[in-house]
Amino acid sequence: MEHIYFVNAHPDDLLACIATARKLQATGEFVLHVVDLTHGENGLTGIAAPEECVKLRDAEEREVCSRLGVVPVWLREHDGSAFASEASCRQLAELYYSAPPRTIFTHWPLDRHLDHMMCSAVALNALRLYSGHRRGVMKQGWPEVFFYHFRNSMADCPNAFIPLSEEEMAEKCSLIRLYECQHGDRMAEDEKERDRIYGQRIRAPYAEAFTRLQPLTAGVPSVLDRI
Repeated sequence: MEHIYFVNAHPDDLLACIATARKLQATGEFVLHVVDLTHGENGLTGIAAPEECVKLRDAEEREVCSRLGVVPVWLREHDGSAFASEASCRQLAELYYSAPPRTIFTHWPLDRHLDHMMCSAVALNALRLYSGHRRGVMKQGWPEVFFYHFRNSMADCPNAFIPLSEEEMAEKCSLIRLYECQHGDRMAEDEKERDRIYGQRIRAPYAEAFTRLQPLTAGVPSVLDRI
């Protein structure tokens, strides 16, 4: 079984690509891993203390991930002030060592939310550590990397799309609504509208969109070609 990682800044960021994750799970060919940079502890400021927020958001993330057969893992950065710290990069690199990645999905690195930017930096720097490097230059090739996009993304330029039917979009929205403390109903509607716009680019009802890091290579299939 090959391993696929979804490296996210916060619990609920998986919503941008959760339909693709479900499709990959359904093939029976992959083991999925969900890694969150932070616990999203400041996501209920003025409503709940950070400790209570962590309990709520962690529980929601575990519930959603259980539908994918995944137990999420958290790194040690802080919501709203995350860095690509050496500790976090090495922690993620150790996960890569234990289960070598076939493909990694993470945030598009140009984003108005700094935690999103730092998350992609952690995901990529952990790859550098995992692959080995000399004077900062990687020794080995990278696994396949895809960036997903949010409403905060800048220079949004996806080049890979996964079409979604009406039924698949409804299923995606039902999962997003499980993030109740983050107004899951509203997030589901926002994501549905964004996926509708992406779907127009490929003449599908909806689509999840990604920016592929590596160029397409003749004879080398992408993981997206297997769903």
